[in-house]
Amino acid sequence: MSAVTVAGMLLALGVTLAVGYRDISWVLAPLQAAVDLIAWVVWLVTVVWLPLLLAVPWLAAAALWQLGRTHGSVPAWAASPRLREQEGVIVTPGGIATALAHLGIGKLNEAVKKGWEVEFLTPPVRVNNCGYHAVFSLPWGVTPQMIADKGQVLARNLNRARWRCGRRRRNAPAMWICGWPIRAPPTSPPRRTRC
Repeated sequence: MSAVTVAGMLLALGVTLAVGYRDISWVLAPLQAAVDLIAWVVWLVTVVWLPLLLAVPWLAAAALWQLGRTHGSVPAWAASPRLREQEGVIVTPGGIATALAHLGIGKLNEAVKKGWEVEFLTPPVRVNNCGYHAVFSLPWGVTPQMIADKGQVLARNLNRARWRCGRRRRNAPAMWICGWPIRAPPTSPPRRTRC
């Protein structure tokens, strides 16, 4: 809509009001109200723009800080020493497979060379923020006891202080892996809901 059309509509409204009130001064009343509204908006913008302009960078910084705090990860150079020590300490299925492949058990090494891959009945799951629990398969000829006998090597391969072999299913050890890296204090397996 052009300004002329808006002015024409306001004049038509003014003529209607002048006829209705039988007073000629009402003809320009809608135009005067529109001019007053525009003057008030201009005044408001001139009063508010400077504080708003000064506040926008601070509001943007606060919004970005909140976004980074909730969704971002700390860069290595800014991380605390405790966080830097824990880099790569999340136990993954691939990490367990690699740790098993480097245990030095002959039959396990043969199976890996022939293409055997670990199958997880329960993939590594973080339990009560204390450690990881996993249940996985073993190749033929390798018993859970053979894995348990290499417990210290397996713990070191997983960058953990210790691990424990729990209840066993048919040729599938249930593994509890300490939640902290080697330099941290060791934990024990969770009991029900607490560490």
